[in-house]
Amino acid sequence: MKAADSFDDVNFAHTFDAAMKTGESHIVLFKDFDEKISNFEGELSKESIVSFIESNYLPTVMGFD
Repeated sequence: MKAADSFDDVNFAHTFDAAMKTGESHIVLFKDFDEKISNFEGELSKESIVSFIESNYLPTVMGFD
Protein backbone atom coordinates (compact mmCIF):
# COMPACT_ATOMS: atom_id res chain seq x y z
CA MET A 1 0.00 0.00 0.00
CA LYS A 2 3.01 2.29 0.13
CA ALA A 3 2.75 2.66 -3.66
CA ALA A 4 -0.81 4.01 -3.25
CA ASP A 5 0.58 7.05 -1.42
CA SER A 6 2.25 8.12 -4.69
CA PHE A 7 -1.06 8.68 -6.54
CA ASP A 8 -3.97 11.03 -5.82
CA ASP A 9 -5.95 10.21 -8.98
CA VAL A 10 -5.85 6.38 -8.93
CA ASN A 11 -8.29 4.25 -6.90
CA PHE A 12 -6.83 1.26 -5.07
CA ALA A 13 -8.72 -1.75 -3.72
CA HIS A 14 -7.82 -4.95 -1.92
CA THR A 15 -9.80 -8.21 -1.94
CA PHE A 16 -9.57 -11.80 -0.80
CA ASP A 17 -12.40 -12.86 -3.15
CA ALA A 18 -11.13 -15.69 -5.39
CA ALA A 19 -13.75 -14.79 -8.03
CA MET A 20 -11.87 -11.53 -8.70
CA LYS A 21 -8.65 -13.33 -9.63
CA THR A 22 -7.69 -12.69 -13.29
CA GLY A 23 -4.58 -14.85 -13.49
CA GLU A 24 -1.37 -15.45 -11.60
CA SER A 25 -0.69 -11.75 -11.00
CA HIS A 26 -1.29 -10.38 -7.53
CA ILE A 27 -1.60 -6.79 -8.77
CA VAL A 28 -4.03 -5.94 -11.55
CA LEU A 29 -4.75 -2.53 -13.08
CA PHE A 30 -8.32 -2.27 -14.42
CA LYS A 31 -8.91 0.40 -17.08
CA ASP A 32 -11.77 1.55 -19.31
CA PHE A 33 -9.47 2.04 -22.33
CA ASP A 34 -6.81 0.17 -24.33
CA GLU A 35 -6.42 -3.47 -23.18
CA LYS A 36 -8.78 -3.04 -20.16
CA ILE A 37 -6.60 -5.13 -17.79
CA SER A 38 -2.85 -4.91 -17.11
CA ASN A 39 -1.26 -7.60 -14.94
CA PHE A 40 1.80 -6.68 -12.92
CA GLU A 41 4.73 -8.99 -13.54
CA GLY A 42 7.69 -7.86 -11.55
CA GLU A 43 9.37 -7.58 -8.19
CA LEU A 44 6.99 -6.61 -5.40
CA SER A 45 8.68 -3.37 -4.41
CA LYS A 46 7.28 0.15 -4.13
CA GLU A 47 9.46 1.42 -6.98
CA SER A 48 8.48 -1.31 -9.45
CA ILE A 49 4.77 -1.03 -8.60
CA VAL A 50 4.81 2.77 -8.99
CA SER A 51 6.63 2.40 -12.32
CA PHE A 52 4.05 -0.17 -13.50
CA ILE A 53 1.14 2.12 -12.63
CA GLU A 54 2.76 5.21 -14.15
CA SER A 55 3.34 3.41 -17.45
CA ASN A 56 -0.16 1.88 -17.66
CA TYR A 57 -2.79 4.13 -16.07
CA LEU A 58 -3.13 6.64 -18.93
CA PRO A 59 -4.47 5.88 -22.44
CA THR A 60 -1.88 5.30 -25.16
CA VAL A 61 -3.62 7.91 -27.36
CA MET A 62 -5.38 10.88 -25.77
CA GLY A 63 -8.05 12.95 -27.49
CA PHE A 64 -7.68 16.69 -27.83
CA ASP A 65 -10.55 19.14 -28.26
